[in-house]
Amino acid sequence: MLHSTNIICRSSSSSDLGNINEKFYNLQTEVYRLQSHCNINLMNEALEGLQKAMSPKARGPLFGQHCTTVSLLFDHIESALSTLGGHVTGLDQIDFDGTTSPARSKVNWKQILKDPSHTFFKYLEDVVSILKKAVYYIFLKDAFDLAYERVPLGIQGYRHRRDICFSHAVTTLATSFATKLRQCAVDPSYSLQLAQLGFLVYWESLLSTHGDESGMLEDFFVAVQDLNNVKLKITCGDGQHGPIITGARYKVTVEMPLEDTLFRLLPIELQKGQEISVCAVMFSQGINEQQSIADRIGDNSLQDAINIENFRTLKQYLSQLSSHFALAGEESKKKVALALTLAEELQNHVHNTRKRKNIEIFATMQALSRLLNAARVTSCKSAKDRTAMAVTLEQVQILIKDFNMAPSAFQQALDSMRRYVY
Repeated sequence: MLHSTNIICRSSSSSDLGNINEKFYNLQTEVYRLQSHCNINLMNEALEGLQKAMSPKARGPLFGQHCTTVSLLFDHIESALSTLGGHVTGLDQIDFDGTTSPARSKVNWKQILKDPSHTFFKYLEDVVSILKKAVYYIFLKDAFDLAYERVPLGIQGYRHRRDICFSHAVTTLATSFATKLRQCAVDPSYSLQLAQLGFLVYWESLLSTHGDESGMLEDFFVAVQDLNNVKLKITCGDGQHGPIITGARYKVTVEMPLEDTLFRLLPIELQKGQEISVCAVMFSQGINEQQSIADRIGDNSLQDAINIENFRTLKQYLSQLSSHFALAGEESKKKVALALTLAEELQNHVHNTRKRKNIEIFATMQALSRLLNAARVTSCKSAKDRTAMAVTLEQVQILIKDFNMAPSAFQQALDSMRRYVY
């Protein structure tokens, strides 16, 4: 983030004008990301603990109330960022070639951005100073707890909790990859997609943002994010043995054995052991009565932030897909065009944060994931009631769309599945 700001401040030639708005957008994104990290419970607890641990004399005026101070500083940062953005926007309307007026020289470009940038940096440095002290406090407290054989609740406890969630996520990822690989190994286009773009897996969360499920949703989100660091590798095997997992924390490689007959159908680079990247995306929408409470008197900002962040990840994958099929045949180009259309619909749904229980996010993402041959995972709190209702609903919709079942049989088929299958 500091590097991005320095780039804006150092810009001094007309050739940089084309990138300055993009750099400022990236700067805004980094500020919002830092702000979201400051809102997690662990950081708030650290700020409160630091407040109690420091003597009144050591605190000084800046550290009077840490949580309140950080919130107030972010208000100042947003104001300074808005002012800086106004100056950046104004640069597009000024001619800096030095031919129209001496006042509009290249030197004055730096002068225009100097004061708002200085104000922005000042508040940012204050925030970073406080957060560094809070992180040091967490490490010291953990060291003290471990020395006296207490259960650590800070960094060590957080890491243990993250490891548990990640182990479950990796297991599910390996199962999804094994299933999808055996379904689509005979499809050359899917094998090429794996080799060149990676393994796309869509996680559908039905957790609410109220009560305990809000904490579960946080864990779910972090676990899915960690999967983007996992690498997959296909090996030739007899089909009798399971996957082999190697590596260290958050840098895991899953080796998946595949029967010889299917292994020979893979692209030569995968047969030689090329690693397959993972693109894991997650979209969440609570649908039960707890979500109704959250919609009325609670806070849905976590759910909205998760959906927006994962849409960015999906958009990057679609950008790579567009480049990959740029010179492909007409059928592939139609597929890409349809995928981009569905992505636009999904973007509208994701950013429509005022609508309650916006399940159109699921319907659009389900269609998009089937189009892109993505693996699918659906889960709620216990992965039975809400999950079963979601899965059976989608199954009936697929019967109508892809298998020509009469729409009039929708309710009968749905009732039958929910009565006898689940």
